Amino acid sequence: MINLKGGKMKTITTSLLLVVFLPSLTFAGEIYGSIKVGNSPVRRGVVVEVRPDTNKQKPYYTRIGRYGSYSLYVPEKGRCILKVYYKHPSSLKIAVYSYDEPVQYDLFLEKKNGQYFLRRE
Repeated sequence: MINLKGGKMKTITTSLLLVVFLPSLTFAGEIYGSIKVGNSPVRRGVVVEVRPDTNKQKPYYTRIGRYGSYSLYVPEKGRCILKVYYKHPSSLKIAVYSYDEPVQYDLFLEKKNGQYFLRRE
């Protein structure tokens, strides 16, 4: 049997209650999804940037993980620009929105006339 006294037990109990009863706070502002080129996932390590629509806000970055997936936390709510740094970064932008709840954006890179474009599924 584990013997936890006073403050440690209170801290553990409070932490467990927060995790169990407030899961939406854990993921609030999360933008996640996958990015594919044709039928294949984008290679691991490609950088994804999300910048809130106001110029004063700093951008948030993550890298593509296994299977072309990405996930990042954007505390500002509202319209953002998601940019993928894949060969031609200036053309790979799309508007996304950050909400209180997690939001999924599965994206595709298409090549037309020798140039890549980003679109939603």
